[in-house]
Amino acid sequence: MTMATDSFDIYILMRPFGEVVPELRRMLSPLHDLEQKLAVGAEGYYSPTLDAALLAIRFDRRLAASVGRSRLRSLVASVGMPTITPDDMPFERRCEFFLEHLATYTTYVQRYREDNGESVIDEVVTSLADHVLDGIVMPRIEPKVSTKFCVKPRFERLATPLPR
Repeated sequence: MTMATDSFDIYILMRPFGEVVPELRRMLSPLHDLEQKLAVGAEGYYSPTLDAALLAIRFDRRLAASVGRSRLRSLVASVGMPTITPDDMPFERRCEFFLEHLATYTTYVQRYREDNGESVIDEVVTSLADHVLDGIVMPRIEPKVSTKFCVKPRFERLATPLPR
C-alpha cells in the first residue's frame, strides 16, 4: 500500500470519523508547512465497521532523517490525534498492522504531491469524506495571510475497495 519504498510513513487515526470530519481541516492545518517541505503524498483508509479512518502521510525518508524521525513524529502528533508509525513497530506487529488491521479498511484514496500549492492531506481527507459520508465535504478554512495553502477541492472518484 505504499507509494514508495523510500518513504517514512506516519498514520493518523481519525475516530469516530463521521464526528471529526467537520473539524479535520482545522485540526490538520498545522501540518501544511511540514507537508509542503517533506511530504511526497498521502493516503486515506476508512473502515465502516470501526467508523475509523487512517490518514497516512508519506514523508521523504532522507528529509525525515534530516529533521529527525522522533521530532517529525512529535510534530504530527501535535494535532491531537493518535498516530501510528509502522517503522517503529517490531516486524511481527508491523506485518499484523498491514496484513490484518489495514485489511479491515475497505475504502482507499491517495494523492501524490504536485507543485500546485494544494495540500494532499486536505485532498485525501476531503476525498475520503466525500466517498464514505454521502458526499459531505469538509468546510473550508479561509487562510489568514496567504492563499498558498488554500485547497481547491477535487471531486474525482479515486476510492477503491481494498482486496479482502
